[in-house]
Amino acid sequence: MDATSQRRRCISYRISMSERVARRPLPVSRSIHWMPARETHHIIASLQQGNGGRRQLFVQQKALATLREVGRQSLHRPVFGALRGNLFECPATAVSYLVIDSVSDPAELRGDAPAVAFRSALESSLGSTTDGTMGWFYLAPMDEAMPRGFGQDVVAAAAKLLRPWQTTLVMTAGARPDGAFLLWDAVASHAFRSPFYELLEERDMRPDAPKPTQMVWPSYATGDLVAAVPLSDANRLEVPRPDTSSPSDQSPKGWTFWRGRGSPARLSTSDRADEAAAGRSQASPPTDGAAKRQASADIAPKQRPAASQPQPNVDYADTAEDNSIERYIAIARRDGFHIAAKFDVEAWPNEREILWVLQDPYAGLLLTVTSNDARVLEASLHYNIHVTDPEALQSAFSEHRNDEAQVIYVRESAINELRARSERARATGELQREWKVTPTIYFVTPSEWAAAASDDTTGPARTIDALNRRRIAAIPDSVTSRLGLRPPEEDQ
Repeated sequence: MDATSQRRRCISYRISMSERVARRPLPVSRSIHWMPARETHHIIASLQQGNGGRRQLFVQQKALATLREVGRQSLHRPVFGALRGNLFECPATAVSYLVIDSVSDPAELRGDAPAVAFRSALESSLGSTTDGTMGWFYLAPMDEAMPRGFGQDVVAAAAKLLRPWQTTLVMTAGARPDGAFLLWDAVASHAFRSPFYELLEERDMRPDAPKPTQMVWPSYATGDLVAAVPLSDANRLEVPRPDTSSPSDQSPKGWTFWRGRGSPARLSTSDRADEAAAGRSQASPPTDGAAKRQASADIAPKQRPAASQPQPNVDYADTAEDNSIERYIAIARRDGFHIAAKFDVEAWPNEREILWVLQDPYAGLLLTVTSNDARVLEASLHYNIHVTDPEALQSAFSEHRNDEAQVIYVRESAINELRARSERARATGELQREWKVTPTIYFVTPSEWAAAASDDTTGPARTIDALNRRRIAAIPDSVTSRLGLRPPEEDQ
């Protein structure tokens, strides 16, 4: 056996020796549950036997604070380091989980690929223990938003070095910092973003107050009521006082549009609340004339649009991010989707957006697509799926699951590989043609979210809810009744 193989065996042995599991109750009551925004492969992966050897992930706030500081200090160079912590098992539920409580000092990459540098760091630590290694992090300087699929190649390259429960944290530093905890699905040979719990100290919990958070990554959303807080000079979280902001900024349903002024924002997400104050928040709302034309078009019955002429090569093709809307719809229809409704929106002068609503009535799949005249802007696949694994059931938000029927609602981004995603969902044999779980789904385009968020004269939540009621009313009853689509209730 050569020296390299022996070192790798030693690494594997030492890492496996770190699976010394203490028994401790799940600390869910003092944590914030963060879910990947617009990605749900973690639910598909959790259906594997024994969750594929993976564990629930908890990250202490002091570790997240350290990672934020690493990002601020590493704006111009890529760095990597280890994530430290311990493994636990809940004695009451037998749920296995890990807690990341610290990170190693970052090391600068000097020409090597990230996974190669990480392997070298592991090999160099043979003289000391690697117990407590819960994974590693990689940070890359980047002035733009974190691209779709960022870090998947890094995770794939490091997969053979890691146990299934060890995570790879990829981060970006720059004008728009972001990050994601990634795990490896060996069955699908695919890296996916993992949910995680931000673990708070008991002393930082306050009754009837937002939970303090160190999370600033837009790749994640939470259903908890939280407030972003800085670190004090004593390196301890400054816990916010109960929110006393004007009620006009707060929706009756508990979700808030982020604004760049005023008191610390409270965040409680729904399907799209995290996008309400996107980069176009400075845009003005549509004119009154445009709003009237839009409202009358929404109320009027929708005629089935004429079939698009499919591209010659759509029989076996799949969707991609650079697809035209004509090609995307042609592939969707070829895959069994039927157009249920189409909404034309006059976004801004000489610009328009189109919202497409498609369904596969035999599988219970709903597809929403937003485009402009040229290309697809975003697409989401919605469905209900039956699960038998209690952990998979509990991994969904409470409003996204039916505990009695053991059914969860799934929403995943579908700009890329719509056909593959649909076939994978159908192949489970667990799709629900008649939905058991239907959270509020917003049939609203990005420009309409931006217009509502920038309009200070009316409540943005009420504007969006009223528009959504009109949209749902225009979708055929055969679709809304089978999928349980209901408009948001009007304020009393």
